[in-house]
Amino acid sequence: MATGSVSTLGIGSTLDLQGIIDGLKEADEATITQKENEITELKATQDEFNVINAKLLAMKSSARNLSLGSNWLVRTSSVSSDNISATVADGTQTGNYTVEVDRLASQSSFISSGFEESSSSVHIPTTQKSANGFDATTDTFLAEDDTMVITYGTGDDAKTISLTGAAGGYTLDDIVNEINTHTDNDDGSGGTYVTASTYQDSDNKYHIQITATSGGTGADNKVKVTEPPDTTGFAADDATFSYRLGDNTAISLSITEDTSLTDLVTQINEDENNPGVTASLVNTGIGTSPYKLVLTSDDSGEDNRIAITTNLTDLPLTEQNGSGYIMESESTIDPSAYIVITQAKGNTDFVFQEDTGSGYSSDITATIADGAYNDGDELAAAVEKAMEDASAASGSSIDYTVAWNSSSSKLEISEAGTLTNLNIKWSDAGSTAATDLGFTNDLAITPSASSLNAAVKVDGVNYQRQTNSSLTDLITGITLTLSDTGSSTITVGQETESLEEDITALVTVLNEIVSEIDSNDDYDEDTDTWGSLAKSSSIQTLESTLLSNLGLTIDTGSSISSLYDLGFEVDDSGNITLDADALSSALSTNFDDLKTFMLGTDDVDGLAETLNDYLLELTMGSGYIDSETSGIDDKIEALEDSIEKQQEVIDSKYETMTETFVQLDSYMRQMESMSNYVSEMFSANKSSDE
Repeated sequence: MATGSVSTLGIGSTLDLQGIIDGLKEADEATITQKENEITELKATQDEFNVINAKLLAMKSSARNLSLGSNWLVRTSSVSSDNISATVADGTQTGNYTVEVDRLASQSSFISSGFEESSSSVHIPTTQKSANGFDATTDTFLAEDDTMVITYGTGDDAKTISLTGAAGGYTLDDIVNEINTHTDNDDGSGGTYVTASTYQDSDNKYHIQITATSGGTGADNKVKVTEPPDTTGFAADDATFSYRLGDNTAISLSITEDTSLTDLVTQINEDENNPGVTASLVNTGIGTSPYKLVLTSDDSGEDNRIAITTNLTDLPLTEQNGSGYIMESESTIDPSAYIVITQAKGNTDFVFQEDTGSGYSSDITATIADGAYNDGDELAAAVEKAMEDASAASGSSIDYTVAWNSSSSKLEISEAGTLTNLNIKWSDAGSTAATDLGFTNDLAITPSASSLNAAVKVDGVNYQRQTNSSLTDLITGITLTLSDTGSSTITVGQETESLEEDITALVTVLNEIVSEIDSNDDYDEDTDTWGSLAKSSSIQTLESTLLSNLGLTIDTGSSISSLYDLGFEVDDSGNITLDADALSSALSTNFDDLKTFMLGTDDVDGLAETLNDYLLELTMGSGYIDSETSGIDDKIEALEDSIEKQQEVIDSKYETMTETFVQLDSYMRQMESMSNYVSEMFSANKSSDE
């Protein structure tokens, strides 16, 4: 029977048996209560160690931050104007950098003339050819009573030429004669609208070709066989549209008759060989022909300049952005025929003038190296070198580009975009190479206004770049993005705020640790209790050891060898301080010495590393704090085991005592009952005697 489980204990004996048991048990459990109080005190000590450990870890975090060389390389930056933005990498040389943006990089673009509708054709056929071949004199081309209808022009002004096969039909020669002499084909001025002729294919078969007699282009000269004979169909040859992006190979597209503006946009954009050009259709909303096709390079810069190498007759394109930058020879040249450039022939020189912003220079003569050039690229390279050598000799050192356009068989001359104007005097008597290079007339271009490259000057040095963003090679450690023209100053400084915070934190946290220890290691007379750290002998030395480590003298050879050089001080009350002004001054005027003191040298550990190692020993898994708290855990566990065993003994003792008291109470109840019975008998006998 468990102690206290019998609520009627003592009823039989009228004795407070339960009270007797409880009192005895409480006396026996006094040692357990003492041990439980000891556990409470140990846990309070352990909690306090955890509080101190958290502060030591905070102190270690600051020491570790100060021991990392990368944290002493962090930079701040500011830009004086919003025309550029700058991202500065750690370790960048501090100082001021002047950046002048003269021109932003832009994308090459072309725009077409206007069209009435988005469905307007960009390849209007002015010639139609029969699909099938015939014997010109024997095969029937147009059978008897069969019809053939040809239209010339479009809309209300279109002319219709209707032909009907005569008896026996028309041969190819017959239909050619019939078309050319037909009354419907008479333009009223002694001429014809269309002209029919034949041509022979590779199989020696003859075809009919019907062409606008005027030789003109556009809708007014459109030729269409609207009702072909049963013997053959008619179609126009495909047109070719080709362009080049930068130095890439020219891209050629085959354009079928009546391809619309919309269709061409799709064809260009979906071409698997597209090198980076986007076609779009814009509605300007201006006039009766508002629809225009626009070609734009996907990326900026001269390396992405678009060159139209073969234009569509019905789609004239004009260079919009970058116009006038390239100078092209007027006539084609044939290097395969060996263009011989020699002093003996007197064809080595040409004369040009450069305008760097203050007007044209005096005449500069470029001399092409002697050679027999049968390759366009080699000839272009020789001309480019001649121009650059002559420019350097004149004191300008302009960067020129001379390219060979294999599609047009012409030379193309451009400049990197630093000049205001360039004038090549091909008609000058000194320009003896003009004819062989395909030039006749004087030509001028305005490179600086039309170059697609960004023009940037950094601390007086000129640069050109293909793009406006992520420019990493102009200033070491700085990534620039250009957004507008103008001048800016980039100021790069040493970031010291975080360093100042970490150095200050070492002292601040040390004060907190000292305060925490002092508040918990003394006797409190008001509560008649000892502090939670009073019984820890090792904690008493932690305060002085921390203070000693923080005030270490580190011989790194710098002018700062101790925190005492920064106003580190302990006053009579035990308050630990650091002179904020002295620290700020050291960071701004004596940064390298402070850095050396904290980081150390190859031979000597700095204060930060020394502190970090010491604090690691205190806070790591097997360190001082862990050992202390683990020891407390062991004591608590031993006490809890002792309490559990002692409680089992006491519970067993008083369970047995309770059972004994129950039996005693029952016996006492029986004795009392017998006593009452005897008393009643005596009383009865006495009454009867009377």
